[in-house]
Amino acid sequence: MSFRTQFDIDFDLDWKPEATLIRTASSSPSDQKIIQAPYKGALTIIEYATDIPQYEVIRDNDKFLMRFPFGGIILPGEKPVDGAKRESREEVGLQLGKMTKDNFIGEFNCGPNCTHFVFAKRLPAELKHTVVLGEEQKDHAAMLETTIDRYISNGMFSPNHANAWVEFKKWRVGKSY
Repeated sequence: MSFRTQFDIDFDLDWKPEATLIRTASSSPSDQKIIQAPYKGALTIIEYATDIPQYEVIRDNDKFLMRFPFGGIILPGEKPVDGAKRESREEVGLQLGKMTKDNFIGEFNCGPNCTHFVFAKRLPAELKHTVVLGEEQKDHAAMLETTIDRYISNGMFSPNHANAWVEFKKWRVGKSY
């Protein structure tokens, strides 16, 4: 995994849609190849401003492992930050409000043709009681950092999300987001 923690991407750049299979053009069917288009996803670590910070964690209907709000940047011309806002709204019903480069943790390569853009957003404590799960989500919880660390060490967290959590913990020192 390579992780770029400096803001070295154009925040306003439009990205390609979610991964799809593309059949390459060729005059001979035997020469045709199927390649995977680049997949770009947006992950948001939502922190509730409680006395001891808590973080929104979810689990989907069809998955065992826990994770943060996340999904593909799928709409034509959708920016990573807009994908993060949309996915948070769809999966936990939370409006993230204004997001700037100060909310951007970094991007990392999470496999062939796969990039995740990682964001963090601090929300008021009372919003943790207003979560409305999306159609694909089964459970959610506002968890303490130590609980997330323990679940990660026990293999109960999605690996890419666990990696994002590690980078978040380094990134957040002295930051306002």
